[in-house]
Amino acid sequence: MTRIQRAISPTQPWKEDVKLAAGRKAISDFKKANGNIRDTLTLMIYYVKCGNDFTLEFGDIDASFYDSVCSMFSSVVQTLMKQQDQALFAEFLPLLEAELARVYGQIGWGYPDELSNRLADLRDAFE
Repeated sequence: MTRIQRAISPTQPWKEDVKLAAGRKAISDFKKANGNIRDTLTLMIYYVKCGNDFTLEFGDIDASFYDSVCSMFSSVVQTLMKQQDQALFAEFLPLLEAELARVYGQIGWGYPDELSNRLADLRDAFE
């Protein structure tokens, strides 16, 4: 988790660059080494959380930043839809909803709208 946090949400952004690819690589490396879907989903949501933390603290970033964070959010949704596991859905839906709630009305670039659309897709798949 530390690798992801340092890559996505540096504590001193004026001295450190955001390294989206490094955060994604940390998740990929973990997935290859561990393979546990629940743990991988947890890290993926943590990536989104770190991205949200960063922009809420330091203001709007840029489109590529939001594209990356939104892409990770979408990957969580796609993974849950692929698994078709009601227990996983029930476990992770509140975490996804909480991240949307944190940024709704706070961040631009259409980012919250995209997250909301992905959540609607997820809910539809499990209804």
